[in-house]
Amino acid sequence: MSASSISFLNFGIHSLVLAALGWLIVRIVIRDARRRSMVANLAILFCILGAFEISFLPYPNGVEKVPMLNAIHQTFETDWKINVNPMTSPALKDAPSAPIWNVDAVVQALRWIVWSITVLLLLRLLIQSARVQRWAWRLRIPSQAEYDVLPADAPFERFRVFEGDGAPCVAGWFFPVIAVPAAAFQQLTREQWRWVIRHEQEHLRCHDTVAVLLQNIV
Repeated sequence: MSASSISFLNFGIHSLVLAALGWLIVRIVIRDARRRSMVANLAILFCILGAFEISFLPYPNGVEKVPMLNAIHQTFETDWKINVNPMTSPALKDAPSAPIWNVDAVVQALRWIVWSITVLLLLRLLIQSARVQRWAWRLRIPSQAEYDVLPADAPFERFRVFEGDGAPCVAGWFFPVIAVPAAAFQQLTREQWRWVIRHEQEHLRCHDTVAVLLQNIV
């Protein structure tokens, strides 16, 4: 098995183990929503960086390392003699049959599969994100009657309205807006609007749309 295959398998196994450990911690140990989110992000990063670092650690029973320049210097200083002794060619024997498959070929195929899936997932994320951004740009500005329903301290410049079913949300990478369904203006009281606005303003303040995009890329 080649060194690259060993490193690839090491990385994959350690990444899966660390991911399972992080999932158990987030799923069972931690109950607070904010802490679960922070630990989940750290677990995702550690699955990549931690597994990469562990997979390239030296083996416990590693051989003694010799500096490269010393080995080259000793090679040039040594007098080399080559003796060629005549010999008769042995009778040809049937060559051993090659194995049907080898580990390096399997690892190489796995590597291509992993990269292909990664490219497809990133392409899917790009398409979905572009559709969300396009949807956010096409939202309409609230009418005057809808403005009158909102509290006086609402961030009017960030409000946009969409038709149909849905929940209030923050949408868009660039200058994100607070998107609310048109039906909410007939259903929510002014006090409920204050809570909705506070919730969505926290998403704006923390730049959660960009954070979610980076999390999906990782």
